[in-house]
Amino acid sequence: MASPLPPTLPPLRGGLLGHRCREDPADRGCHLLPAFSYFDDTKFKALKVDGVEAKAENVCNGSFKIWAYEHMYTKDADEVTQAFIDYMMSDEVQGSMVEGQGFIPANDMKVKKDASGTITNA
Repeated sequence: MASPLPPTLPPLRGGLLGHRCREDPADRGCHLLPAFSYFDDTKFKALKVDGVEAKAENVCNGSFKIWAYEHMYTKDADEVTQAFIDYMMSDEVQGSMVEGQGFIPANDMKVKKDASGTITNA
């Protein structure tokens, strides 16, 4: 069983952990991996990993290795559920809403990651 977070850290909810890090940057237990939508150069510094900058283009081409998909799970999707999934993957959502919120559109990814974390060309 994984250890719970130390009591000094709030649970990660919508950037709350990032807020905690700003309140007490000396708190050595405060490490965060925020989505790019939370990046704010005036509040913290995004570190390079293996010499690669944390930028959307580097995630899309696979050179920045720390990333994850947003997940939606369904089993035997009915017509309404499939329509919702199709809408979420549409250009209307991926091309404007997702990007407008600071996330990377799924159709911009040039690589894919399997369940074991192996990254390959899409």
